[in-house]
Amino acid sequence: MSIFGSYNALQIAIFSLAFLLIVFLINFLAIYVARKIGVVDNPNGDKLKIHKKITPLSGGIALFPIMIFVLWTGSQYLTIQVFAIIFCSMVMVFILGLIDDKYQLKPSVRLLIHALLVALIYFSLFSATKIAYLAFLPILVIYVGTIVSVNLIDGMDGICTSLAVVSAIGFFLIANLDNLQFVGLISFAIAAAAIIFLIFNFNPAKAFLGSSGSELLGFVFGLIALIISGGNLLKFILLITIVGIPIFDMIRVMVVRFINKKPIMAGDRNHIFDWMKSRGLSQKQIWSILFLAQIILVGVITLFYIKIY
Repeated sequence: MSIFGSYNALQIAIFSLAFLLIVFLINFLAIYVARKIGVVDNPNGDKLKIHKKITPLSGGIALFPIMIFVLWTGSQYLTIQVFAIIFCSMVMVFILGLIDDKYQLKPSVRLLIHALLVALIYFSLFSATKIAYLAFLPILVIYVGTIVSVNLIDGMDGICTSLAVVSAIGFFLIANLDNLQFVGLISFAIAAAAIIFLIFNFNPAKAFLGSSGSELLGFVFGLIALIISGGNLLKFILLITIVGIPIFDMIRVMVVRFINKKPIMAGDRNHIFDWMKSRGLSQKQIWSILFLAQIILVGVITLFYIKIY
């Protein structure tokens, strides 16, 4: 059964177009709000910044109400307790990211709060059995790492957003096959919202995701993988790789920092897109290569998952 239930093709098309139009308008409003409250990225000579002008960090402000609306729409598939915990966790992730966008919090503070939220969600979804306890720690580390990875890949116009579109489509396909309507709704909303935001985020970007946007995406992707996996560790690991390039780039960056004896959480320009840029590729060329690579990677992982499960 499709996530759209018994609706026909025309009704689905009308709903999708209306949703996309609303998301488009929300993005305009989010850019205005971000500028008004001073949530902007000012390069101001920062060597880690590759853009030259002050840019609103409006992605999270646009994405948050959409995610909350879809969560409310799919609340019928959740218990009241689970709904409340997921809702409050999304609010916390968004607010934390927004504060970081404006005031730059320490990474350790965000990591700790994200870990607490993930733990809360994990034990609200699964009974406190011996198996659940054994799987908890590795899932916690991987889940929080996913949030970090999506945030870290958001360093060049359109990269994080476009990769998120592909991942969301992969999760959407799996959710439909597994008849998980709540997950399907969330995945559809992420894909649609990210496609519209890409209009503003594509090079040269008029708006950035910011921590409030990238970390909310990473959080929701982890939630999707957790729900589909049912707490099965191996299944969760396979599903989380649908996030794709951000996961593998984060692992590579962390290893390089460790080898070079640099702080693991210190910022640098050693990501895959930085390496490609240093080889003379333009931002649009880098985007095209990474987008294609993400399609291939997510496609292979999704097909493999479908085949074995």
